[in-house]
Amino acid sequence: MKPRGNPFEARSARAFSLIELIGVLAIMAILASVLVPNVLKSIDRAAVKAEAETLGNLGDAAKLYLRDTSVEPTSANWSTALGTYASLNPTDLLTNRRHNSRIYVADPVAANERALLVSSMRAGLALPSVSALSANFDAVWNWSDAGGIRPAGFAAVWDNALDYLIVERINYRSIYKTYFATVVLNNASATQTVSYQVAGASPRLGDIASGDPPISFILGPKDQLNLFRQANEQGLDYTFVGGGANQTFYFSDSGGWLPQ
Repeated sequence: MKPRGNPFEARSARAFSLIELIGVLAIMAILASVLVPNVLKSIDRAAVKAEAETLGNLGDAAKLYLRDTSVEPTSANWSTALGTYASLNPTDLLTNRRHNSRIYVADPVAANERALLVSSMRAGLALPSVSALSANFDAVWNWSDAGGIRPAGFAAVWDNALDYLIVERINYRSIYKTYFATVVLNNASATQTVSYQVAGASPRLGDIASGDPPISFILGPKDQLNLFRQANEQGLDYTFVGGGANQTFYFSDSGGWLPQ
C-alpha cells in the first residue's frame, strides 16, 4: 500500500513564510513611494492642461461675443455672456474642476483692447481680487512661469504653486480690425448744425455744429449710423451699417452727407 502524505506538510509547502510576506510588502511600499507621487503629478498636469484648453476656448468665445454684440464681456457679466457660446451653464463657468473661481478682467486702458481669464488649479489657493488683477494688468499679461517669479499682486503663497496658475490672454484687436469700422464725421457747412445717431449695442447721438472738429468713434458690425441734415436727429439724409472698413463722411450745404 502506498503511504499517504501528511496534509499539513503539503499545506505548509504551498504557503508564504512570514519573511517572504514582509519582503513582498516592502517591495510594494517602495513601488508605491515611487509611483504614487508620479501618478499624482500626472493627474495635476492633465488637470492644468485641460483647464488651459478650457480657458482658450472661453477666450475664443469672448471674441465671438464681441463680434456679434459689438461690446466686450465684463467682469460682472462674462459668464452669462459666454455661456451660450461655450454651451455651458454660466454658473459652471465661474468655477473650475478644483472648485476655485475663474476671473475675467478687462484691461483698465480700454484702448488696449485686451482682457485676461485667470484660473487657479491648486485646491484652496485663491486668486487675487478683480481689482487687484486690474491694477496689475500689464504685469499679469506679461508674466511667464518660466522665471519662477509670481506676478505682481499675487501673495507669497504662490511662490511654490506657479505651475497651477493659468492665464489666458485675450487680444480683441484682431476682432476690432476685422469687424469694426472707425468712422469720422466732418461738418463742412458754413452755418448748418447737423446731427448723427448710432443704433446698436453701443448707441450714441449728438449734434455737430459748423466749425466743430471732426468726430471719430468705433462702429460695430451690426451698428447702424444715421446721419441727419439738421440738429436733434431731424432730416435723415444718409444711413450706413458698420463693417470692417473705416469710413469718413463729409457734410456740405450743397451735397448733404456723403462718404469720402
